[in-house]
Amino acid sequence: IGNVRCFPASYLGTVLPVIEPADLVTVALLVALEGLLSADNAMVLAVLGMALVALSPTVVALTVASGVIAVGMGFNSPSLMSLISRLSSQDEQGGTLGVSQSLASLARVIGPAWGGFTFDRYGISVPFVLASIFMLGASGLSIVGLRHVRLGGPAPVGGAANVEG
Repeated sequence: IGNVRCFPASYLGTVLPVIEPADLVTVALLVALEGLLSADNAMVLAVLGMALVALSPTVVALTVASGVIAVGMGFNSPSLMSLISRLSSQDEQGGTLGVSQSLASLARVIGPAWGGFTFDRYGISVPFVLASIFMLGASGLSIVGLRHVRLGGPAPVGGAANVEG
């Protein structure tokens, strides 16, 4: 009888990790394309998650905070790629997206080393507090930097998105 009661849990534990990422990617792409959750809003959600990780007193709170980060970053990536694509001219989109991915890879190399150093030197919460501060700053810079840009559709060949003066 014990094995029968464990079957639904083991089934879900096997199937959900396969299905859930596909559903999240689909939802993230749809929302990103529709503009319902902008890259700025998604980044603010990730900032909130980082701050919550730093303040998490229990494993349950840490799990919830990690989920907030995952949702924020999951929506941020497609939104950011769409934004970069729309702001660059059609003949430069590949190069621009390539540079963006290269910088993201560099951050994935430097970030853990920096986080490990600050964790070891200053404590368990400091890397998450600093990451949320940096992400909040980046979000603010993007809001200020993009306030004059109008994204009506793909950029024409040889030109970038419309910029209002």
